[in-house]
Amino acid sequence: MTGTEDRVFSAGAGIILRDVTLRPVLLKSVPLGLVPGAFHAEFLALICGLEEADGLGVRGVWATTDSKPVVEFIESRPAKVGANVLPIEIRFETARSKFAFVTLRWSHGSHRKLKFGGPSADALARAALGLGKRK
Repeated sequence: MTGTEDRVFSAGAGIILRDVTLRPVLLKSVPLGLVPGAFHAEFLALICGLEEADGLGVRGVWATTDSKPVVEFIESRPAKVGANVLPIEIRFETARSKFAFVTLRWSHGSHRKLKFGGPSADALARAALGLGKRK
């Protein structure tokens, strides 16, 4: 491999699905395999969450991510995307089309061990990679 454009990293997703009362419905760690960087990992994590929600029969989704680049990408809908993003975008559009609505908002990231009394998405993502808890 030469240059940073050829580098890949192991990534994992932490998926938390909640009902309208914020009660956890699903807590899941998902290995994402090798990705070029954080943008790809965050985008894939969102897609995995949508796919899980679809599997549970959810009709609409309010999603939160701590990745501003993913939110900006989805909001801007660029006409041209890089070859390494196109398959992810197609998978996102396929997942999104199954819902009456998908609303995505950005929120400051937090690496707290617990959120709303359960594990954080970060803790679940780390578990997907076999990593221990943050210190």
